[in-house]
Amino acid sequence: ESAPLPAPEETAAPVVSAPVETPAAAPAEVPAAAPAAAPAASAVGGDMFSKALSMYKAQQYNDAYKAFEQVLTQNPRGDEAAETLFYMGESLFARGEYDLAILDYQKVISNHADHPRTPTALLKQGMSFEKLTDHETAKIIYKKLIAEYPQSAEASTAEQQLAALQ
Repeated sequence: ESAPLPAPEETAAPVVSAPVETPAAAPAEVPAAAPAAAPAASAVGGDMFSKALSMYKAQQYNDAYKAFEQVLTQNPRGDEAAETLFYMGESLFARGEYDLAILDYQKVISNHADHPRTPTALLKQGMSFEKLTDHETAKIIYKKLIAEYPQSAEASTAEQQLAALQ
């Protein structure tokens, strides 16, 4: 139906794979994040972001990803960049391309640590590792989330995910 999405250009931390294990319990699904506060952006950039987000909400993930890429090209820094990268990861996650989603979530985590989407990006990164049956890395991500964002709703979910993996 559609061609595979291009790999992100930036590199992330190396991914170490653990032996494949049978999951003990299915991970809880986290609903797709609703846009919190709309990022302040130029009228043109904001309009492009809105169109991309509409495609995402309409489950047109491949088109949404491409549109978010265009938004990121025009505004590679700031809060809108963090939102854009997050939704690029969400688009990939929704398509089951967990390995690529991990990379886009990592860009949010590494480059926008103080952004409100960062705890969610960590959670979804951990969930992506779970989907790839890399439970040891998922545990590391969940522990990092709990340590760095202990008061977040995502930390509570991470505790549940971690308990299911023990």
